[in-house]
Amino acid sequence: ITTHTLNYYLHWASLCSETASRNKRSNIMTGDLKNLAIQYFDAFSDKDLARIEGMFSEDVALKDWEIEATGKAAVLEANQNIFRSVKTIAVHPLLLIHENDFIAATIEITIDGDTVIHVVDIISFNEKHQIRSIRAYKG
Repeated sequence: ITTHTLNYYLHWASLCSETASRNKRSNIMTGDLKNLAIQYFDAFSDKDLARIEGMFSEDVALKDWEIEATGKAAVLEANQNIFRSVKTIAVHPLLLIHENDFIAATIEITIDGDTVIHVVDIISFNEKHQIRSIRAYKG
């Protein structure tokens, strides 16, 4: 996945976000959101639902190539189902790009030590630095 492709996804995501213009004016620093994204990937790799729950807004939404869930309870349940379906899962961020209230991340996910998939996550944050949405694109 190229930087151009990531920039396209970021541009699309910012157009779709009703909070993008408000958060443009916020003083969220790039490093803060990147660190939050890394913390999320670490918690996901650890299958730590309690940590993940603390990072989500109440209205968090998740959409990927197989799952669509809205609301904290539904997204946590979707994550729990993923965790139950694998012995191990390790998320390795390869590239993080910050734009407005979004992080675009190219990640490599290793499942059960031998299956590797490449994914682009677009993560949006609210003004409280909570994850508001995650859109995952496989490929």
